[in-house]
Amino acid sequence: MFIGITETQTNAQVYLIETYGTRNYTQFDYSDPNQQIYFLFGRETTGLPQAFAQARAEQ
Repeated sequence: MFIGITETQTNAQVYLIETYGTRNYTQFDYSDPNQQIYFLFGRETTGLPQAFAQARAEQ
């Protein structure tokens, strides 16, 4: 539901925060004041489902 809502916003960027990512959070530019930025965390014990994260890796 959350992802669906953000996909309707033209200025929204969702960042998935998980342990098996390929890029560090410092490699992104968060400076655009007109952009809505969201951070999505998974459970502390299991993280985000890997298939979910991989499907959105290049978005």
